Amino acid sequence: MAQQRDRLRLASMRVRLTGREQVLLQHLQSTRATRRLAAQLHVSPNTVKSQLQSIYRKFSVSTREEALNVGRLMGLLPAEDGAR
Repeated sequence: MAQQRDRLRLASMRVRLTGREQVLLQHLQSTRATRRLAAQLHVSPNTVKSQLQSIYRKFSVSTREEALNVGRLMGLLPAEDGAR
């Protein structure tokens, strides 16, 4: 947990997601499949992959679940139902 707290502290100081990255992060909550995300956002699967990699880099994470967790901790996404 301390490692995640450190990542969050670092992320909150420097992270600025683009508008498209924010939209992707929000859609990532309900849809995990790259092709489905691409269809919903009207972009190519490669664009989704590129934007995900950018989010991962900015959040210092390596998985979609970690990105969602950091997004929730930063207040960019609502908390999970079980966490309320």
